[in-house]
Amino acid sequence: MRKPLPEIQESESELKEMLRTEKRTRQRQRLQMLYLLKSGQANTRIAAAQMLVVNRATIGRWLQTYEKEGIPGLLIIKTKPNRKLSIPACILHELKCELEKPEGFSSYKAIQIWLEQKFTLSIPYKTVHGIVRYRLKAKLKVGRKSHVKKDQKKVDEFRSNISQTISYVSLYSFLRDIRLFCQDESRFGLLPIHRRKITLPGVKPVSKVQYDFDYYYLYGSADQLTPWIYCRAGCRRDGGYRQ
Repeated sequence: MRKPLPEIQESESELKEMLRTEKRTRQRQRLQMLYLLKSGQANTRIAAAQMLVVNRATIGRWLQTYEKEGIPGLLIIKTKPNRKLSIPACILHELKCELEKPEGFSSYKAIQIWLEQKFTLSIPYKTVHGIVRYRLKAKLKVGRKSHVKKDQKKVDEFRSNISQTISYVSLYSFLRDIRLFCQDESRFGLLPIHRRKITLPGVKPVSKVQYDFDYYYLYGSADQLTPWIYCRAGCRRDGGYRQ
């Protein structure tokens, strides 16, 4: 003899409001089961299981929990304590260090290949995605463009010495007339397509790009104290440059 379905204490409107406010997927699925049974859209455990695409035994366990503990107990997701990770802690630490670098990874598949090539660790794609996306909180982001010929050492050196250079200019300006200009340039032309990169939260990815030789540069300089402005445009095609 089949065990009768437990009586759903909440009304349809209450369950509908719970569904609207609940953001967690697994909890929403359990509330959806109660709503289907309460509204009459599902009259049996098998019908509810087919509509939610879960096993009939799963629906039975959920209803048994609801009958004993109500909705508060039903919405508690029980996990196995001390569950062993698919990736060892030492390898997970190295993966986290790689994700902290601006270069990051181009895809979750690239992380899967990296683990297999460096550590001979064969892990399913779904497992890699779950660990990287939800445990390490790393996701795909739009990277900051950086030319492949950029010398980061020179950039760091310029940033560390800029204050000292400005102080020298200020000191030298007392001896003779010096005009200080601010310069910038803009590039108009063929831009390479760069994909998103996976990095940890707070780490801005950097995408290496190689520009094509068909573009224009517009240079401009401005004096901060006078309305004097200097502009120059130039183009570069097939490796040549002309003003």
